[in-house]
Amino acid sequence: MIRGDHGQCEKCGPTGHAVFSDAPNFDNWWPGKLLAVAAAEGTVRIESIDTLLVAEFTTEIAVRAEDGAKRLCPPTHRAAADVRHLLEIFRLAATYTKLG
Repeated sequence: MIRGDHGQCEKCGPTGHAVFSDAPNFDNWWPGKLLAVAAAEGTVRIESIDTLLVAEFTTEIAVRAEDGAKRLCPPTHRAAADVRHLLEIFRLAATYTKLG
């Protein structure tokens, strides 16, 4: 069981964790709505995916991976396609890191 700063919400899962988004300003209102519908208390931090990328990889590799993902799996602003795009960024960044 994952526990965040505020524990585990039985109805909606972990709270108090960071969620990474390619559009954090847009996505920031969703968690509050979801928690309200679930009649749950808690917080979810929405942070930029770039924060995670530069924490895990060099800036050069992150930029290269983002460029490659745009060609291979362009974002379309649809949830499933955008998740595939973000996963492709991390897959490419990991590959580039291994290749040196």
